Amino acid sequence: MFPNQRIMRTVATLALAVLVAGCSSPSTPEMPFSGTTTPTHEIVEGEQGVLSPEESLRVDAEAYARRYGIPLEQAIQRLQFQEGIGALNAALQADEADTFGGLWIEHEPDFRIVILFTRNGEQTIRPYLAGKPFAQQVEVRQARFTLAELETIYAQAIHELAKLDFDVNASLDVSGNRVEVTVSDHEWFEAELDRVGAQLPEGVEVTVVEGASTARDMDLLLTPLVPGIAFARQKPVEGLGMCMTALLIGTLRLEEGCLYVQPLGGGGNLVPIWQPGYTLRIAGDQVLVINESGEVAAQVGEEVYMGGGGGSIDTWVQQQIPSACQGDYWIACGVRPNLRSDAELIALDVIPNATRKVLFLRYKPALDQQVLDSGSISGVLVAEDYNRCLHLQTDNGSNMNLLWPADWSARLEDQSVVIMDAAGKVVARVGDEVHLRGRAIPHSGDVPVYRQLINELPGDCIGASWLVDGSE
Repeated sequence: MFPNQRIMRTVATLALAVLVAGCSSPSTPEMPFSGTTTPTHEIVEGEQGVLSPEESLRVDAEAYARRYGIPLEQAIQRLQFQEGIGALNAALQADEADTFGGLWIEHEPDFRIVILFTRNGEQTIRPYLAGKPFAQQVEVRQARFTLAELETIYAQAIHELAKLDFDVNASLDVSGNRVEVTVSDHEWFEAELDRVGAQLPEGVEVTVVEGASTARDMDLLLTPLVPGIAFARQKPVEGLGMCMTALLIGTLRLEEGCLYVQPLGGGGNLVPIWQPGYTLRIAGDQVLVINESGEVAAQVGEEVYMGGGGGSIDTWVQQQIPSACQGDYWIACGVRPNLRSDAELIALDVIPNATRKVLFLRYKPALDQQVLDSGSISGVLVAEDYNRCLHLQTDNGSNMNLLWPADWSARLEDQSVVIMDAAGKVVARVGDEVHLRGRAIPHSGDVPVYRQLINELPGDCIGASWLVDGSE
């Protein structure tokens, strides 16, 4: 990677975009915030326990079948094609580099494996498909450049873009048979290329992205927004930016002019480096962080849920941070309050005890009306440091967040949380084995109510959720 370039290389080959349950890590969730790159959180660690290869395939296929509206058997077959398609891709890159332009999979409206060649494609591919179960799904198309030529064009483009004094994203787009550079202002960008004597090679397409960030006014970000408070922002990327995908939950603190996040799970404090469009505002005795949409993303003294990742900072960012505020950094990407009071789907009660907060969630009519399929579930009622919402630990080891009726309540009794129904009768205590009637919320980013819910749930409670209707 060049020192002043953030490069996004998107060689589209075998991405099947299935939702894989039970095999994630904290660094891989998609971000559950509005205003970020991709706001869904599909995967919850441990949800399925340890699965055999056959069970894993079925879980993946069930999610794929739901997403594309096809029978389960057909979804299993498509997933089983993956290994063979990968081997085909590798063989074509190795043996047909003079004409091979790349391949990718299309899922809609029909499933097909698209393969590009610059010439003689139908003839070239024929022996490679002999005996392959997916041969009928292959479609050959004409390409202008081979994949090897695109790799060279990409490298040349990066070399030229490195002459600029701001960051630009370039991507190798196999399906478009091009290298794409995204910008916010084409005319200004071309003038900047001329200023530094940079020339992009043939095969590069400059694309204007409406609403993308711009590096044109980046020096304005160096002006402090609130005197006496360090508020470091990332160097703008012209066009589309990139995000790390780790997650941080903690409390935003302000001490002696320094903003930092005190992580919920312990460990050292982290200095947030905010996105370029974020600003700082004083409202009475409140210190507020405002996102690019004008919404409150964080408030000093309150819990915050942040995407991004830890890392080093460059000299442009460094100059915004007084020596007293320097430390370990969190490069933020997508920020929202962790404990939301303005949620449309849920109400949240915080129950403090001697060791930690316990979060009691109740569902509102807007959520109640969108989840219909009923059933029952059993397990032990628990709350833990890494998931403070009351949830059910089922017999197979999975966790199910519980959202309770609007007229139920919870209280602390002898250092134990107890749940009461609408009549004030105690129906469960933390640590009890419980049997509940209710409804499972579809656990898929394709379901609108789920996408909305994960923007409202506390970050440490995101995952499979259940609406409780009663106890048995």
